[in-house]
Amino acid sequence: MSGKWKLGLDSGITGQKNMALDAELAAKVAERESPSIVRIYSWPCPSVSLGRHQKAESLLDSERCRRGGVEIVRRPTGGKAILHSVGDITYSVIAPINQSPFSTDVLASYAAVSEALVAGLGMLGIRVSVRDSAPVWPETGVDFGCFETPGRHEVYWAGRKLVASAQRRSTGVVLQQGTIPLAKTGAGLADLLRLDPGRRERFRRDLNDRTGTLARALDIAPNFREVAHALSQGFQTGFAVSSWILD
Repeated sequence: MSGKWKLGLDSGITGQKNMALDAELAAKVAERESPSIVRIYSWPCPSVSLGRHQKAESLLDSERCRRGGVEIVRRPTGGKAILHSVGDITYSVIAPINQSPFSTDVLASYAAVSEALVAGLGMLGIRVSVRDSAPVWPETGVDFGCFETPGRHEVYWAGRKLVASAQRRSTGVVLQQGTIPLAKTGAGLADLLRLDPGRRERFRRDLNDRTGTLARALDIAPNFREVAHALSQGFQTGFAVSSWILD
């Protein structure tokens, strides 16, 4: 057993509150006020999440987002923008750096989370793989979205990125967040950016071609409970958790 782990499931909390909660829980784990945590949650309304240091003002059209009812949130982790559709699944893992399977080796820790995701998605019947080297994709000319960019040790299905993840380390704690699209590829992000029509259409096409979804992989969109159960089993196996402390 790799220490005590808490499992939290949330299906109705807004993006803003989820980001704040992940940051708050990371602080508690850092202060040893909480055991390590796996959270699995969904998005009740369309939202654009931005990486912690991402510069969005010049490209993201906040007025278009407002008119479309799209919430804008900033993640405590890094990475690039994701348009989360209703029902998309996000996980967060929060643990001390010295707790298995985490270490000072960032890529090894990242890979360990990805392998747990592979196990969980396999329980849903989805055959995915973790790539040690990133695939080679042509530049989109936008460089704004998480799913437009390939990465090492990420989870791919049928050549498409199925999980987009980002990690942050501070005060001896790892916080990793990742999103799995439910049914939409998030290509609608193109309509929320300040792009000329040609670049917008290319960006939309590239996101559609490069993004996997649970519905594409299963030919049906699973519900939150099914996905959360499978992912929690994958994390339990991958992290050698004997039993969860339920939040």
